[in-house]
Amino acid sequence: MNCPKCQPSEQQGSRVIETRTFRDGRMLRRRRQCLAHAEHRFTTYESAVEPDPPEIEMPRPKRKRMPRERQSITHKFSVGGHEGFITAGMYDDGTVGEIFVTGAKEDSTLRGMMDAFATSVSLSLQYGVPLEDLVGKHTHRRFDPEGITSNAEIPFAMSLPDYIMRWLASRFLDVDKQEELGILTPVVRARKASAEAERFPEPSELPTAKSRGRRTKTGARRGSRSEET
Repeated sequence: MNCPKCQPSEQQGSRVIETRTFRDGRMLRRRRQCLAHAEHRFTTYESAVEPDPPEIEMPRPKRKRMPRERQSITHKFSVGGHEGFITAGMYDDGTVGEIFVTGAKEDSTLRGMMDAFATSVSLSLQYGVPLEDLVGKHTHRRFDPEGITSNAEIPFAMSLPDYIMRWLASRFLDVDKQEELGILTPVVRARKASAEAERFPEPSELPTAKSRGRRTKTGARRGSRSEET
């Protein structure tokens, strides 16, 4: 801060030689000394409360709505005897953007829960949440109905959300994620078979007893003609 007693051409700033607080610490009284003229001293009053940082307005997420006409996949499932259908709607680039879940013999409570679950997943996908993150959050949740399924790629499901998200992963995620989730797609089965073959190679064909023969103490094979006639 410049000295108010000096001319503009003589300004060289000032230094603080004493600081005191007042008004419950909200104000600072500072005694300063001019750097150009040491005999010049003056007092300044400053606020001790730092101003609030400016608020940064975060961009709001944008919803990518589904096209009016789109392709979809409908899959029939059975988990522990509970049958139903999963319909996955896709964008033009083939990525999933919405799902619908309908049951054949579900009560009103389970039907309402599955409808709410499908709606939340659909909105999350349309607002840009990656499918891989949703799969990681909703798989391996155990509650009824659970049990054996009719899908050879997903032989057992811990719950309906677990089956639904693993089925979506089997259709829309890469092979590494499918193998991590235990989804036995044909590509995953082939990869597992190749890994097992490398880990446990088949033993080479051993020679048969006839080709190997038995040797006597003299080293000649038993049953062979003697060279001495």
